[in-house]
Amino acid sequence: MLSPDNRLKEPDLFRLAMRRGVHAGNHALVAHAVTGEDFPKESLVGFVVPKKVFKRANQRNLAKRRLRHLMRDRVEQLPAHTLLVIRVLPGAQTADYSELQHSLDKALTRVIAKLNPESLEPIQPLEVN
Repeated sequence: MLSPDNRLKEPDLFRLAMRRGVHAGNHALVAHAVTGEDFPKESLVGFVVPKKVFKRANQRNLAKRRLRHLMRDRVEQLPAHTLLVIRVLPGAQTADYSELQHSLDKALTRVIAKLNPESLEPIQPLEVN
């Protein structure tokens, strides 16, 4: 599970990342990210799972739990002072865990490349147990 120290909780920071940051996405999710020296040194990650995508609360919570688990090992690959918001899209309704992992890796690779064009190393996919 993602460490509580890395969880983005403040609504103003969510809005900042989504409105002012760069974004990259695919059919299942969109990653919004912004960096700045004013932000905490450790990267903060937040999740948006709208009711329009998953009607039932247990489905929304399951999607957030899966994403938090996937981000646990990927948060170290984010640049310091980064705010990252993962927004779930309707394509995630039919995605299983491995498809969600692949979509997240692709979106993170693209958004990190936009934040820091010098580092074009892709996010390393992790083995699914």
